[in-house]
Amino acid sequence: MKKGLRHVRACAVIAFLFIYAGALWGIEAHVTADTMVYHSRTGDFTAEGNVRIQRMELEITAPMGEGNSQTGHVILSGGVHIFGKWENEPVDLTSVFLEGHLSNGGRYSLRENVSGYLGARIIDAQELEVSESSFIAKKVKKFEDTKQKMFLSASTVKGNISNGETTDIQASGDVVIVITETDGQKTRITGSNAVYSKAQDNIKVWGNALAVQPERTLRAEEILYSPQSGKILASGKPQITIQIQDKEGKKQ
Repeated sequence: MKKGLRHVRACAVIAFLFIYAGALWGIEAHVTADTMVYHSRTGDFTAEGNVRIQRMELEITAPMGEGNSQTGHVILSGGVHIFGKWENEPVDLTSVFLEGHLSNGGRYSLRENVSGYLGARIIDAQELEVSESSFIAKKVKKFEDTKQKMFLSASTVKGNISNGETTDIQASGDVVIVITETDGQKTRITGSNAVYSKAQDNIKVWGNALAVQPERTLRAEEILYSPQSGKILASGKPQITIQIQDKEGKKQ
């Protein structure tokens, strides 16, 4: 019984210390759990059972967690759910592990079976590291920006964010990009590497680049595509294949 009371008191102390430290960071953070052990001198704590961290409009839950109330560093495991609002964007992500800092401008690293959304970005990957202005994902099955109407998969995807917009992307390793144009037509581009720039309105793909559109296929060493106009430029031994219909409308 006494042991249980010590755990309850420790939980209350952790919540208070995160609020106090939050004043230095300009935030408040509360940590609760079924049981918790706290070391007052070092600020280290371990928590088990219904671990919940609340930071402003963001919540993180997991079966187990540990961290430090002085630095704001936390590690959660066993099935993590992060949801609410982060940097003024809606977020709902799940993973097996999460490591991060509760300070303003802190980074969060999610590992194993990362799935969900961050703002307009839908993600299915094995790893995701995100800050207020950038992200990097690895072993990406799906990265979809619903604002840009762009789907992407690759070994690694890096990008920058500004005011809720994905401003640029770098992708490498078995890159697949699918862009849906305003008329609903889809353009699929594959290659070894790709770079996207919203400001320049282009996607550059190189390394055995291949672009596929209805009734035509383009191969080249490098392909430059404009999402707004749909224009494609190819360089380095370009080859185009066009499907021609016969008089009866059958493709040849």
